[in-house]
Amino acid sequence: MLSKLIEIGTLLGKDHAQDCERFRTHWDEHIQNSRRMILLGASRIAEPESVTVLGGGAAYNIPIEQLAQRFNRIRLVDIDRDGLQQTVDSLPPDCRSKIEMVVGDTTGGVAARLLGLGLEIIQQSGTSEEAVSRLVPLFQGEGLDMSPDAGQIEDWKASYVVSSGLSSQLTIFPEKGVLHAFQGKFNIELEEDFFFTRGSFALRNTWVRRHGELLDSLVFPKGRVYWADTVAETPYLNEFGQAPLAVIVEAVTTFLEGTYLKTFLTENGKQVLADRFAEGLPGRRPQGDELLQGFPQLHPEKKRRFAWAMMTLAGENLITPKRELELIKYIIREAERRFTTARQPMLDGGKLSGFFPNSLLPDGNMASWLWINDPEGAVTLNGYSYYIDAQILKKS
Repeated sequence: MLSKLIEIGTLLGKDHAQDCERFRTHWDEHIQNSRRMILLGASRIAEPESVTVLGGGAAYNIPIEQLAQRFNRIRLVDIDRDGLQQTVDSLPPDCRSKIEMVVGDTTGGVAARLLGLGLEIIQQSGTSEEAVSRLVPLFQGEGLDMSPDAGQIEDWKASYVVSSGLSSQLTIFPEKGVLHAFQGKFNIELEEDFFFTRGSFALRNTWVRRHGELLDSLVFPKGRVYWADTVAETPYLNEFGQAPLAVIVEAVTTFLEGTYLKTFLTENGKQVLADRFAEGLPGRRPQGDELLQGFPQLHPEKKRRFAWAMMTLAGENLITPKRELELIKYIIREAERRFTTARQPMLDGGKLSGFFPNSLLPDGNMASWLWINDPEGAVTLNGYSYYIDAQILKKS
């Protein structure tokens, strides 16, 4: 079952890497914050022998070269086979010699176990109804042995253990595999969040708690753990219909009224904006600069149309990078200010600290930041921006 999990992880890893390149401007703050915190943790280790990075696939936010300068061995563990290989191949030879690449289940076998049970249910079920009736309890955690493989724990022990953005995502890979198999057998496509809306949130919380215990079992007594993860998603309002979006479009109209628009867009962006603004309207289509200059004189309804057309340009390299960041952060800020439900917790309590095992203590203050994962999701109020909690931990 591990091979199937690796296949899924490698495919999703490619999508993740493409998003990183496509939305690099928006990811950069997250990447820099992650690297800074990881190096801070590394500096607190008196005996820097080895590092184990769980979820070290593409490693876009892991400062591997700097870690290799301080530690004798770097172990990268991930189910993203291609991402791991590309990461290792991109390193200079003196760093590469210190790398141990492990294509494996970062849960210690639990994710592969869940996937195997799910596929077995689908194979045994005669109808889609029977399969669903058995799959839903499984993805709520019923009957799932969540004990990690003891042999892997021993092999992965290190003086520094890094887990970044992994624990809250661990159920995704088995879910993807099971949903795909379900569609293949019954010719029924279940929605992507099928299991989540039917109680797998509880399994996610249990899994995150168990992940903390796994981290504790992997780190040497005088070592450190860096644990970071997504704890909330924002602005998640699309389930409430068009009303919240109308409010945000109005807010963006006000934002644009106070903005110097001449340098807001790329040259290509100006004309794309004009085309989208004019779509479906009678008469001559304005030129980009002409529309920007005439914005202050537009009727309020046309200003809102202009604002929405501007919002649709996000993530397409049509708005200058700095201004697009300003726009997306403004949208998120306004959505959270106006709607208390915009920020949706991904973990119970919305804080990673609630999942630390008693045997691991904070070594310094918790760091938190916003990661704009997909700007298009932000402007449509479909989420895909995340709050990150990051903590350096030590043995109690």
